[in-house]
Amino acid sequence: MFSKKFPEKFDKSADDFIYLLDNSIARITRHFIQAGYWIDMIACSAIAGYGNEKHPFFEAIRNSLPDYQGGQQVEKLDEIPKETLNAITLANRIQTVIFQRYGDNNILPYIHVTLVFMRRLTFLPEVNKIVAKEFPWKLLAWSQGRYEVAQQMLGKARRVREKRLGGGMWRL
Repeated sequence: MFSKKFPEKFDKSADDFIYLLDNSIARITRHFIQAGYWIDMIACSAIAGYGNEKHPFFEAIRNSLPDYQGGQQVEKLDEIPKETLNAITLANRIQTVIFQRYGDNNILPYIHVTLVFMRRLTFLPEVNKIVAKEFPWKLLAWSQGRYEVAQQMLGKARRVREKRLGGGMWRL
């Protein structure tokens, strides 16, 4: 999709990819752990310009955090390439599909990569404004809340079992 060979086919290819994504995740189940990681790595790389040193986001993302002063202006933000805007839109559409898979532990590596990338962008406010504008924050929060509730319920069940056994050191 990002090869730039057929830019007129990008929208159709993106729509086809999104349409097939949810069923593909359901079909490959456990194998999506690795596939999801790579899908998100490619999406993040596309947003960052695939290492193109002339890309407006590249210099800011490339700098290590201790050397980079958060809040500094990133040069050339007025000249955001159309490919970057397409990558941001596609990444957000992918995230919307994946974050709707509540309770599916196979999406956790994807969520991890997404959160690491978004955390990195928080140190780059000008870039973050552009990338996070359409990010599905509510779906992410809801899906994370789902995992937290499951962990709390599991912890509650453990406490009940511990109590039955006399508490303390006895755990199942």
